[in-house]
Amino acid sequence: MTLRALAIGIALFLLPVAAHGQDEAAFNEDLREGCLAGAAIDCELLGASYYFGTDGLEQDLQRALGLYARACSAGRVRSCTNLGRMYHRGEGVVQDYSRAATLFHQACNGGYANGCYNLAITYHFGEGVMQDYVRAHALYNLAASQGDETARSSRDLVAQRMTPQQRADAQALARHCSETGIPACLQ
Repeated sequence: MTLRALAIGIALFLLPVAAHGQDEAAFNEDLREGCLAGAAIDCELLGASYYFGTDGLEQDLQRALGLYARACSAGRVRSCTNLGRMYHRGEGVVQDYSRAATLFHQACNGGYANGCYNLAITYHFGEGVMQDYVRAHALYNLAASQGDETARSSRDLVAQRMTPQQRADAQALARHCSETGIPACLQ
Protein backbone atom coordinates (compact mmCIF):
# COMPACT_ATOMS: atom_id res chain seq x y z
CA MET A 1 0.00 0.00 0.00
CA THR A 2 1.38 3.38 -0.95
CA LEU A 3 1.71 6.22 1.50
CA ARG A 4 -0.87 8.14 -0.54
CA ALA A 5 -3.36 5.28 -0.31
CA LEU A 6 -2.82 4.97 3.43
CA ALA A 7 -3.35 8.71 3.90
CA ILE A 8 -6.55 8.63 1.85
CA GLY A 9 -7.82 5.62 3.80
CA ILE A 10 -7.19 7.29 7.12
CA ALA A 11 -8.73 10.53 5.92
CA LEU A 12 -11.83 8.81 4.61
CA PHE A 13 -12.47 6.50 7.53
CA LEU A 14 -11.18 8.41 10.54
CA LEU A 15 -11.34 12.12 9.77
CA PRO A 16 -14.04 14.34 8.34
CA VAL A 17 -13.24 15.46 4.79
CA ALA A 18 -13.16 19.11 5.84
CA ALA A 19 -10.49 18.35 8.45
CA HIS A 20 -7.86 17.80 5.76
CA GLY A 21 -8.65 20.98 3.86
CA GLN A 22 -10.73 19.68 0.96
CA ASP A 23 -14.39 19.98 0.34
CA GLU A 24 -16.26 16.78 -0.42
CA ALA A 25 -16.57 17.49 -4.15
CA ALA A 26 -12.82 18.09 -4.55
CA PHE A 27 -12.00 15.03 -2.48
CA ASN A 28 -14.31 12.84 -4.56
CA GLU A 29 -12.88 14.28 -7.77
CA ASP A 30 -9.37 13.39 -6.56
CA LEU A 31 -10.56 9.84 -5.92
CA ARG A 32 -12.18 9.67 -9.39
CA GLU A 33 -9.00 10.87 -11.06
CA GLY A 34 -6.88 8.46 -9.04
CA CYS A 35 -9.18 5.58 -9.92
CA LEU A 36 -9.07 6.45 -13.62
CA ALA A 37 -5.27 6.63 -13.37
CA GLY A 38 -5.18 3.10 -11.99
CA ALA A 39 -5.05 3.66 -8.21
CA ALA A 40 -7.20 0.74 -7.07
CA ILE A 41 -7.44 2.08 -3.51
CA ASP A 42 -9.11 5.20 -4.90
CA CYS A 43 -11.65 3.04 -6.74
CA GLU A 44 -12.31 1.13 -3.53
CA LEU A 45 -12.77 4.25 -1.41
CA LEU A 46 -15.01 5.92 -3.97
CA GLY A 47 -16.98 2.68 -4.25
CA ALA A 48 -17.53 2.71 -0.50
CA SER A 49 -18.78 6.30 -0.65
CA TYR A 50 -21.29 5.38 -3.36
CA TYR A 51 -22.30 2.20 -1.54
CA PHE A 52 -23.06 3.98 1.72
CA GLY A 53 -24.11 7.32 0.22
CA THR A 54 -21.51 9.26 2.21
CA ASP A 55 -19.00 12.05 1.62
CA GLY A 56 -21.48 14.15 -0.32
CA LEU A 57 -22.45 11.38 -2.74
CA GLU A 58 -25.90 9.89 -3.21
CA GLN A 59 -26.09 6.15 -2.71
CA ASP A 60 -25.57 4.52 -6.10
CA LEU A 61 -25.20 0.75 -5.93
CA GLN A 62 -24.45 0.44 -9.65
CA ARG A 63 -21.49 2.81 -9.38
CA ALA A 64 -20.33 1.09 -6.20
CA LEU A 65 -20.54 -2.26 -7.97
CA GLY A 66 -18.44 -1.03 -10.90
CA LEU A 67 -15.84 0.62 -8.69
CA TYR A 68 -15.51 -2.42 -6.43
CA ALA A 69 -15.18 -4.64 -9.51
CA ARG A 70 -12.41 -2.45 -10.88
CA ALA A 71 -10.55 -2.43 -7.57
CA CYS A 72 -11.04 -6.18 -7.12
CA SER A 73 -9.64 -6.92 -10.56
CA ALA A 74 -6.61 -4.81 -9.61
CA GLY A 75 -6.00 -6.95 -6.52
CA ARG A 76 -7.84 -5.08 -3.76
CA VAL A 77 -9.15 -8.05 -1.78
CA ARG A 78 -11.37 -5.91 0.46
CA SER A 79 -13.16 -4.79 -2.71
CA CYS A 80 -13.56 -8.43 -3.76
CA THR A 81 -15.27 -9.09 -0.43
CA ASN A 82 -17.47 -5.98 -0.74
CA LEU A 83 -18.43 -6.98 -4.27
CA GLY A 84 -19.10 -10.54 -3.08
CA ARG A 85 -21.43 -9.20 -0.39
CA MET A 86 -23.36 -7.25 -2.99
CA TYR A 87 -23.83 -10.40 -5.07
CA HIS A 88 -24.68 -12.42 -1.96
CA ARG A 89 -27.36 -9.93 -0.89
CA GLY A 90 -28.56 -9.00 -4.38
CA GLU A 91 -27.69 -5.33 -3.87
CA GLY A 92 -27.63 -3.50 -7.20
CA VAL A 93 -27.31 -6.83 -8.98
CA VAL A 94 -29.26 -10.06 -9.32
CA GLN A 95 -28.49 -12.23 -6.29
CA ASP A 96 -25.83 -14.77 -7.25
CA TYR A 97 -24.44 -16.95 -4.46
CA SER A 98 -22.02 -18.70 -6.81
CA ARG A 99 -20.45 -15.42 -7.95
CA ALA A 100 -20.32 -14.27 -4.33
CA ALA A 101 -18.48 -17.45 -3.31
CA THR A 102 -15.98 -16.97 -6.15
CA LEU A 103 -15.27 -13.41 -5.01
CA PHE A 104 -14.93 -14.45 -1.36
CA HIS A 105 -12.54 -17.20 -2.47
CA GLN A 106 -10.45 -14.62 -4.33
CA ALA A 107 -10.33 -12.39 -1.24
CA CYS A 108 -9.45 -15.29 1.03
CA ASN A 109 -6.70 -16.37 -1.36
CA GLY A 110 -5.36 -12.84 -1.04
CA GLY A 111 -5.08 -13.26 2.72
CA TYR A 112 -8.08 -11.14 3.72
CA ALA A 113 -9.59 -12.58 6.92
CA ASN A 114 -13.07 -11.22 6.21
CA GLY A 115 -12.99 -12.82 2.77
CA CYS A 116 -12.23 -16.17 4.44
CA TYR A 117 -15.03 -15.57 6.94
CA ASN A 118 -17.56 -14.86 4.18
CA LEU A 119 -16.36 -17.88 2.20
CA ALA A 120 -16.85 -20.00 5.33
CA ILE A 121 -20.45 -18.77 5.52
CA THR A 122 -21.10 -19.96 1.97
CA TYR A 123 -19.83 -23.45 2.86
CA HIS A 124 -21.65 -23.45 6.19
CA PHE A 125 -25.02 -22.80 4.56
CA GLY A 126 -24.36 -24.25 1.10
CA GLU A 127 -24.87 -20.94 -0.69
CA GLY A 128 -23.27 -21.07 -4.14
CA VAL A 129 -21.20 -24.10 -3.13
CA MET A 130 -21.97 -27.55 -1.79
CA GLN A 131 -22.58 -27.41 1.96
CA ASP A 132 -19.40 -28.58 3.65
CA TYR A 133 -19.05 -28.23 7.42
CA VAL A 134 -15.43 -29.40 7.35
CA ARG A 135 -14.38 -26.66 4.91
CA ALA A 136 -16.57 -24.09 6.72
CA HIS A 137 -14.93 -24.95 10.06
CA ALA A 138 -11.44 -24.77 8.57
CA LEU A 139 -12.17 -21.41 6.94
CA TYR A 140 -13.72 -19.99 10.10
CA ASN A 141 -10.61 -21.16 11.93
CA LEU A 142 -8.38 -19.53 9.32
CA ALA A 143 -10.29 -16.24 9.58
CA ALA A 144 -10.16 -16.43 13.39
CA SER A 145 -6.40 -16.99 13.30
CA GLN A 146 -6.14 -13.80 11.22
CA GLY A 147 -8.00 -11.82 13.88
CA ASP A 148 -11.65 -12.07 12.83
CA GLU A 149 -13.39 -12.45 16.21
CA THR A 150 -16.82 -13.25 14.72
CA ALA A 151 -15.25 -16.24 12.99
CA ARG A 152 -14.40 -17.81 16.36
CA SER A 153 -18.01 -18.01 17.48
CA SER A 154 -19.16 -19.13 14.02
CA ARG A 155 -16.54 -21.88 14.05
CA ASP A 156 -17.84 -23.08 17.40
CA LEU A 157 -21.43 -23.05 16.13
CA VAL A 158 -20.64 -25.14 13.06
CA ALA A 159 -18.61 -27.54 15.23
CA GLN A 160 -21.79 -28.37 17.16
CA ARG A 161 -23.29 -29.76 13.94
CA MET A 162 -20.25 -31.88 13.11
CA THR A 163 -19.36 -35.45 13.92
CA PRO A 164 -16.11 -36.12 15.79
CA GLN A 165 -14.57 -37.33 12.51
CA GLN A 166 -15.62 -34.13 10.71
CA ARG A 167 -14.04 -32.04 13.49
CA ALA A 168 -10.82 -34.04 13.18
CA ASP A 169 -10.87 -33.57 9.39
CA ALA A 170 -11.46 -29.84 9.81
CA GLN A 171 -8.53 -29.55 12.21
CA ALA A 172 -6.32 -31.45 9.76
CA LEU A 173 -7.42 -29.13 6.93
CA ALA A 174 -6.72 -26.08 9.12
CA ARG A 175 -3.22 -27.42 9.86
CA HIS A 176 -2.70 -28.01 6.13
CA CYS A 177 -3.75 -24.41 5.45
CA SER A 178 -1.35 -23.01 8.02
CA GLU A 179 1.50 -25.11 6.63
CA THR A 180 0.92 -24.60 2.90
CA GLY A 181 -0.66 -21.16 2.78
CA ILE A 182 -4.17 -20.13 1.93
CA PRO A 183 -4.18 -20.63 -1.87
CA ALA A 184 -2.82 -24.18 -1.64
CA CYS A 185 -5.26 -25.30 1.02
CA LEU A 186 -8.32 -23.97 -0.80
CA GLN A 187 -7.72 -26.07 -3.92
